[in-house]
Amino acid sequence: MKALACPPCHGNCNQGRSCPRNSNFDGSPIDGVRDLSYWKRRIVQNPFVKIERCSDPMMWYATKVGQDILIERVDRDGLWAREGGAYNAINIIRFSDV
Repeated sequence: MKALACPPCHGNCNQGRSCPRNSNFDGSPIDGVRDLSYWKRRIVQNPFVKIERCSDPMMWYATKVGQDILIERVDRDGLWAREGGAYNAINIIRFSDV
């Protein structure tokens, strides 16, 4: 679907990916990464996501590609999940990797 022309921002849009300029009006992403409101709705319906790729081999989930991960919270930085292991720390997953 082709992106529709969006109403002009007020000159200095700081909304990043949630700006209407970065998504179609039906909520689908232009560049392949969905906006924050999509992820908040999605996690309420199903808190598990599958790690599709890992763009940075130093991220904690680099060895978990292909696995389903339980998401605990979502914010503008990414999806937050428990790593498991001895400390079971909460850590971030990039939106573009799921």
